[in-house]
Order: sequence, then C-alpha cells, then structure tokens
Amino acid sequence: MTRQTGKCDVRAPRWRDPCSYHRPERRMNAGDSVMTPPDSRLKLDNRHIHQEAFNRSEDAILLLQGEIFIDCNPAAVRILHAADKSEVLNSHPADLSPERQPDGRLSSEKATEMIITALEAHFHRFEWWHRRVDGEEFPCEVTLTTLHVDAETLLHVTWRDLTEEKAARQQHQLLETAFKQSPDGIAIAGMDGVIRTTNEAWARMHGYSADELPGRHLSLFHSPEQMERDVEPFNQEVVALGSHSGEVGHVRQNGEVFPTWMTVTLLRGGEGVPIGLIGSAHDISERKAQERRLQESEIRYRTLFELAPNAITTIDLEDGGFVQFNRFAHENLGYTRQEFERLRITDIDIIESPEEVQQHLQKIKQEGHDVFESQHRTKDGRIRNVEVICQLIEIDGRQFNQSVWRDITEQKRSHKVLRQEMQRRTSLSRLLEISLESHRQPELLQRFLVELLDQPRMKSRDQGAIFLANKAGDQLVLAVEHNLEKYFISHCSSVSFGHCLCGRAALQGKPIYSLCSDEPRHEIQFPGMESHGHYVIPVVSDGRTQGVINLYLDAGTEYDQMDVDYLNSAADILAGALNRLRIEEKLQQHSLLLEQTVSERTRELARAAAKAEEANLAKSRFLANMSHELRTPMHAILSFSRMGMQRLNQATLEKLGAYFTYINDSGDRLLFLLNDLLDLAKLESDRVSMVYTAADLQGVVNQCATEQMTRLEEQELTLKIVPPTCETRGCFDSQRIGQVIGNLLGNALKFTPAGRQIFITFSNGTLPCGRSKEDQTQCPSLRLSLRDEGIGIPEDELEAVFDKFIQSSKTRSEGGGTGLGLAISKEIIEAHGGRIWAQNYSQGGAEFVFEIPINREIGSS
Repeated sequence: MTRQTGKCDVRAPRWRDPCSYHRPERRMNAGDSVMTPPDSRLKLDNRHIHQEAFNRSEDAILLLQGEIFIDCNPAAVRILHAADKSEVLNSHPADLSPERQPDGRLSSEKATEMIITALEAHFHRFEWWHRRVDGEEFPCEVTLTTLHVDAETLLHVTWRDLTEEKAARQQHQLLETAFKQSPDGIAIAGMDGVIRTTNEAWARMHGYSADELPGRHLSLFHSPEQMERDVEPFNQEVVALGSHSGEVGHVRQNGEVFPTWMTVTLLRGGEGVPIGLIGSAHDISERKAQERRLQESEIRYRTLFELAPNAITTIDLEDGGFVQFNRFAHENLGYTRQEFERLRITDIDIIESPEEVQQHLQKIKQEGHDVFESQHRTKDGRIRNVEVICQLIEIDGRQFNQSVWRDITEQKRSHKVLRQEMQRRTSLSRLLEISLESHRQPELLQRFLVELLDQPRMKSRDQGAIFLANKAGDQLVLAVEHNLEKYFISHCSSVSFGHCLCGRAALQGKPIYSLCSDEPRHEIQFPGMESHGHYVIPVVSDGRTQGVINLYLDAGTEYDQMDVDYLNSAADILAGALNRLRIEEKLQQHSLLLEQTVSERTRELARAAAKAEEANLAKSRFLANMSHELRTPMHAILSFSRMGMQRLNQATLEKLGAYFTYINDSGDRLLFLLNDLLDLAKLESDRVSMVYTAADLQGVVNQCATEQMTRLEEQELTLKIVPPTCETRGCFDSQRIGQVIGNLLGNALKFTPAGRQIFITFSNGTLPCGRSKEDQTQCPSLRLSLRDEGIGIPEDELEAVFDKFIQSSKTRSEGGGTGLGLAISKEIIEAHGGRIWAQNYSQGGAEFVFEIPINREIGSS
C-alpha cells in the first residue's frame, strides 16, 4: 500500500510491537541457554513498563512512518471515537483532520510541512485541529519526536486533547473580560479586608485607578459613620449567611459620599474554610435621586389631591366603600374624615331610580368612564348638586371607580336665576308689544294680566286682577280678573284707597308683599277662602296712582326682589300704555270733532279735511310704529345700562361685556332709524346735495346684489340680473342711486316667498328735459326695472306707497319698517330729474321702475 505525497513515496512497513523499536534484535543460537540473564530481565521489565505506559496514557500516542500512521495506543482510538485501531492505522494525518486548518491552509499540505520540520529539528510541538471518526473537529497539542530504529527514522506522535483546556481558557477569558468590563464595581479581598484586586469600574467609582488599590484596606471606601451604620451590620450578615445584598454608603477619594447597592459573598477553600471576599457595588445615586424626586412628586400629588377644590374619591365597586378620598370630599358634606371612612356611596348619593344606577355602572364598565349629574346629601340633610366625572381603574386585579365630584349647587342656582331673569326680560318684551298693539283698554288689561300670570312663581295659582282708579282718585274699580272666586268679584269690585292690600298699595304708591292671607292688612275675608300670598303692585304715572295689579301666590312663597323689579317694570309699561290709550282717545275725539266741523263746509273743504284726516291717521300709524321702533332699542339701552350699574360689583367682565354689546346693538338700531328720518327731512327741505359723477348703473346694481347676498341665501331667493343690451353708463350720484336700489331690493326680499325669484333688467328711454312746460324736449334716460314674485300691491295703492309714512295694506302687518324707504327713494329719483313708479306684474308680484337722465353736468347740486 503506497500513498503519494508532495515530498516522497513511502512504502508502509509491516506492523511491529512498538517497544521493539527501542531495542536491537538478537537471534538465538542453538547452544544458547534459555535462562535470561539479569540484564535481560531488566530489559524485559522496562519493556513491560513501556508497554503499560503506552497503553494507559491519557494522551494519544502514535507512530508515524513517512506520512502514514503504523501504530497507536488505545487513547488515540478513544480520542478519535474509532471502533478499533484499524480505523486509525495506515491513515495520513490529513485523513484524520478537517480539510483546512483555522489559518485556512490545506491540512494535507500543512501536515507534510510539520513532519519535515520535526525530521529536521528532531522535535516539534504545535497545535492542530483533528477530526474524529464521527466528523467532530477538536483541537489538540501535537508533539513530534524523531526515533531511529534499525537505521530507520520514525516519528513518535503525541496528541493531547485541548478541548476542555481551551474551554477552560475561554471560560477564564470570559470571566476575566466580565470582571474587567462589568459596569458594576468588583473587588476581591482577603479575610483581613486587604484588597487583592479590583476592576476599573470599582476604582473609577471611587476616584482611583485600578493599580492604586491592591494592598489597601476596604475601609478606605467608607467613612467612620458609614462603617458603624452600614458596613458592620452588613458584614455580620455576610458571615452569618455566606452572602448578603443591601444598601451601603461609600466615599470617593474626593470625600463625596454616595449610596451603593452591594452584594458580598464569602470565598471558601477546598474544605469550606473562608479564604476571602468578593463584592460588587452599583452606584445608586441616580436611582436614589429618582426616588427622592418620585417621593417629592408623591408629596406634591398628595398635597394637590388633598387641597383640590373638587371632591376626589376612589370607590370599591364590590361594596361601594371609599378606599381613598380628599379633604373636600368629606368637608363639603359636613363629615369628619373618620365618619366619612365608614360611609358607602349609597349613604350620600340620592338615587333617583335603580335603572339609572345600572346605566351608569354599565357605561363605566363598557366605556371605562361616565359623566353625569347627581345629588348628594350632607350630614345635616341638605342637598348638594354635583357633576360626577368617573372612570374605571384597576389595582392589583380589582376594579375601582375613581370619581371627581364638582359641586354645582351655586351654579345650578345661578342658572335658575338667569333663566328666570331671561323669562322676565322676554315677558317685558311681550308686554311692550301688547302695549303698542292693543287699542282697546279691556283687551290691553286682559292680555297684560295673562302674561303676568305666566311667570313661574305666579303660574301655580294662576289668579289675579287689575284695578283702575276712578276719576276722583279715591277708589279702585275692578277692571279685569282671572280665575277669581265669585265672592271676591262681588266684594272687591270697588276698593277704597287705604283699605285692604290693594287700597294700601294704591294709597302708598309702593309694592306690597303678603306671605299669607291671614295677616291683619288683608281686611277683606270670606268663608272658605284658601290661604294664599300676594304681590300687589301700584300702577303710577307722574306721581298719580292709575291702578293696581294684584297677583296671587302660593302661601309661604318667599319674597323675591327680582320678581318685584319685574312687576314694577311691567307696571311702568302698563302706565305708559294707559296714557297712550287716553291720548289716542282724546286724539280720536278731536278728530271726530274736526270731521264734524269740516263736514259742514264745502265739498272742496270736505275733501281737504278728509285728506287731512287720512294724513293724520297715517301720521298716527307712523307715530305708533316709530314709538315702538324707538322705544324698543331705547328701553333695551336703559334696561341693560341699569342692569350693568346694579351688578357692577358682582357681575363678571364677560357678563358686563354682554350688557355693553346689547347697548351698542340697540344704539346702532336707533341710529339707523334716526338717519332715515334725517335723510327724509333733508330731502324734503332740499338740503341734500347730489354729487354727480360718471358711473355705471350695472356696477351699482352688482354692488347692491353683493351686499344682499347673505339675505338672499338665507331666504332661499334667486336674484337674476339680466345682462344689459343697452347703455348703462351715465352721470348720477352713485351712492344715492345705490340707496334707492337697496331700498327696492330690500322690499322685494321682505315680501317674496322662499324659492321664488327677483329680476333686474336695464333699458333706455327718454325724459322731458325742457326748461318750461311748453318745451317738449326729450333727453335719453337710464331705466331700471326690479320685479319680484311676491304678494303684489293693491291697484289703488300703487301711488300711495311712495307717500311718506304710508305702507301697503298687504305688507303693513308683515314687513315692519318705518314706511320711509320708498318716500326717500322717490325724493332721490326726483332730485335727479327722473321719475319712479310701481306696477303689478301680470303673472304675479310687484314691479318697481325708475329712470334718470343719462347726461348730467358733473359736480354737486
């Protein structure tokens, strides 16, 4: 059997006893004695010893002839995991190695190189990676030693398996690396406390280098106080338990004290005798600082929790008990902390129905939170309104309800007062409307009384009456009543000033409040009269009592100054309305007298008188309308300014701002009305100068349409401006013409139903422009037509609608306004030398047309 190598061709010899290579062979002659001489026995003993060493060696021993293994001991078979020698012998070293060594070289090439080196140097030791029969690779230390036997050179090969040694070295290296690179400080000391070694982290933690510390005592790292307080008790635990962990104070080289978390373990020798200490230390300064911050935060939270202006509680959902609560929670309900701890939520919560409670619990469980209003009962039985904000929290597997209760008792009361005040203001506004709408005294008084009894505190009884003073001013006469007993009507039809509650209020001119009907001032009594209270308010004008308002209350109803203020305001409105009715009655009587006088004159004078009467009636309507329009904003200004003065010290800035906003809006409305009146007065007296400039009528229309776009959208109306096919440019006062278009468009918006259309068209025409009646000269004109799909105008009113103070009978009750818009428009158009008229469109709706001269001298006139 031969093996080709890169160096030589070696033929494997037959196998021989390995010990035979260590001695020369000698042939026995026939005459030789069979007894072995002493030196031969010694050789045999040595041979036996060598054989035992060969067989029992823990290291693999092999013989290499050339590059082929010719013998091996059992250790080689065992190390290679072979079944027997046959799997090892006659193998090349590369056959028992991986293809390549760790340095990347081929095992076959490198094995030959190692053999040659050994043959040349007679000895060679190196590390080599072999491969076991099962394919596992392992490191070993190889020793090659040359042997010369019978002039033949062999290599004695020894393998020492380094697997465990390398693992131990690697483990040692890992431990050494961990020791050096550990972020925690590690120190090893003897039982005498003298430092043997430390890692860099320990030295750096204390402000030293690692080289400075060996030989120093561990007490170097502790102050005397720390030794007594921390170290000595700690060491006792270490000695007793063998290992102990805990917090220990340390000192740096610069004297800075810092806390550490230490673990110290006793190191024991083979017989368990302590031989030293190993300790690790972790600087917990930052953790301690965090703990301090957390503790401070907890204190702050606890302070905020306790001093919170709302009640905060944590309730056990299983039994409803209070697990945690702040000071406001128990103090607001009048309990001490000890008393509150014993309560359940059901002890203080006023539950309206079990269904509501179930809804709240279900919502909290499903959504994790709920917000609702409830009522709590105080220790002394009073009821507090609360807003509850709660959420579900879980602590250690148990569910709790964390709630915040905000006491809204005062807020509820304020809202109620505000609501009542708004009702009173609304009622006063309706009373003003009634005072201006009613033209007959019985109707006025009845509507007044019904409105007053609609207020919450008077509504429960729904009984009352209004008395008027006689001409002599010493008797009250029952004018109207509501739901009063027949006995009252018969016995109180006339009451003397100073008698009973009504007479006293009339005589004194001051309101009277009565808690019940049993008091001495209630002089008029009758059998079966139910107990009740009263508000009796005198109606006074110019220091004279005109009447009394008597309203019934439930017995025991508390006095409310805001009620009295409201009723005084209502009495003032009634006094004004009664005065107006008297004035209107006198005016009517005077008008009738004039009519009778005029009727006796000639027809011409009769027609003139009729026209004057019509004008007078128009003026009366105008005055009534203007009275309403002017008094409404004026009353609002006075009311809100008075309210602001009365509440100056207790009202919020937001509320005062709202008062000023109402005053400002009412002032703007009043100013608008006055401007209309001034405009009309100036136009009538020719004191308004027209500023004529070159302008485009279409542009003015577009501007007006833009200004009214919001109203058009709100009323769902469509404005169609037909593109002009004629000249639209001319010389006119664009601002005043815009005012006319705005008035016409505003009227169309008022009286056109939703979903309809408004049309504007342009055309040219001619206007007389001669300087005298005889001069028939015609001048070109601009003509604008505005048509709506509204209610139209009665034929007999097509001219009258342009008169001052006149409104169409179809629109008077619907449109509102002063009736001055068309009159002002007519004055403006005529000032331009033009004309304006109204007509009804054949398919429904009204059409307003005006035309003005195209050419005019630029400037003012």
